Amino acid sequence: MSGCLHKMRRFWANKAGSNFAEFALVAPFLVLLTVGIMDIGRAMWSSSTIEHAARESARFASLHGADSVSAATETSVASYAGDRATGLDTGAMNVTVTWESNSNATGSTVTVEVDYDFDLLLSGFLGFDPVTLGSSSTMVIL
Repeated sequence: MSGCLHKMRRFWANKAGSNFAEFALVAPFLVLLTVGIMDIGRAMWSSSTIEHAARESARFASLHGADSVSAATETSVASYAGDRATGLDTGAMNVTVTWESNSNATGSTVTVEVDYDFDLLLSGFLGFDPVTLGSSSTMVIL
């Protein structure tokens, strides 16, 4: 009987493989944390890019008023915004241009709103919907 108890004590005292088992329990949380940090970084970068695209497109529209040689249209401003959104999927971007009193005349204002559907890396795994990032910029037409 004492031999059996001795073998059981030795079995339960053996720590071989316990590090692997503990890592297997913690690894999924570490992966989620790492990918979550990457998603936050990508979202901040995408938000900054959207803000840049809105600001530069409003500037483009303000410099190309009705008195300009090549007056800005909603299509040209949207195309300009897409060119400024480097690294983003322009198909997931929506650009809205609004002129004050529907006039592209000098002294009125133009507002450019840019919305972007941002897909998280974990959206397929956790079932999240895309997050809509948006920015707007208003400038006076020169």
